[in-house]
Amino acid sequence: MMISVLLVFYILIGSIAFIANLVVFIAICRSHELASRYRIILAQISAAAILALATLVAGIGRTIIISMNITSLRSRRYCMLMPWNILFMWAEPMTAVVELIVSTDRLLLISFPVAYSIRPTFFQLAQIFISHIAIGAAIIVSWIASLCETEDICDPICWTSQSMLPFYQYFFTVVRVSTALLSVILYFIAYVLTRRYMAHVIATKKSGRDAALQAFQRRQAQLTVTMGISCIVTLILYVIPICLLFLAEGSQMGPLGSFLTVLSVLTTNINPIPNLVILVWRQTDIASAVKKLLNFGCFNTPKINIVLAVSQTTP
Repeated sequence: MMISVLLVFYILIGSIAFIANLVVFIAICRSHELASRYRIILAQISAAAILALATLVAGIGRTIIISMNITSLRSRRYCMLMPWNILFMWAEPMTAVVELIVSTDRLLLISFPVAYSIRPTFFQLAQIFISHIAIGAAIIVSWIASLCETEDICDPICWTSQSMLPFYQYFFTVVRVSTALLSVILYFIAYVLTRRYMAHVIATKKSGRDAALQAFQRRQAQLTVTMGISCIVTLILYVIPICLLFLAEGSQMGPLGSFLTVLSVLTTNINPIPNLVILVWRQTDIASAVKKLLNFGCFNTPKINIVLAVSQTTP
């Protein structure tokens, strides 16, 4: 009964988080200017969307397994081929790693303001490519290693933590905890150094330099504050739960560890929702893009149909 209720939450939270992330992702991508301006944010949103999709698919798939009364144990090979585990293997470490990228990106901006303003594309894409290649390689190795396990020892609903080999489960937990903690520490440092960056912005304004450069610097300063607010939310809803999960797994707390595992899955899916709200609230260009997308999807098509109907009936 409890598992069924949990899976309902999986489906509900996963669907809400996936739709919310998808809407903002599409809204930004519809504008080439916004897409080039917010590459790091797009990477963050895409990781959160994949995690939400994994939660949604896991909720649906596991509900089907329970409804079919399947009780026979499964092998790690079988479980690792389940679609939700394939998605979870990528999304769980990447959501933490992308948080770290956000922090390092802000730190690079503040540490090298001139170089960053000249080559923002290089700085952003370099961070995205390096992190994704490194994590992707580790994921592929762990996935292939788990496929070699054919003994039937896993629960039939294929919990992700059971499906992976213990070493890789521990490894990715360490990656999630360390990158999440490091992202908070680095962002705190970046926020403290923001005063230095703001002084550079003021000096640029007084010197009467290129207006485009001034606009770029103002946007980046505002984005730094925006992501700082998001960092506080992430600390509460993401960093603390996975740190507690890591401590619980290390202490072999049994039922408490299972509870913290469920809690971390739910909170990590809830975390992107307030972050998206903060992003839309603080960044007016993103808010405008989301509003245009929603107006286009909800209102433009009916209006067009009404106009066509009137034009056809008018003599």
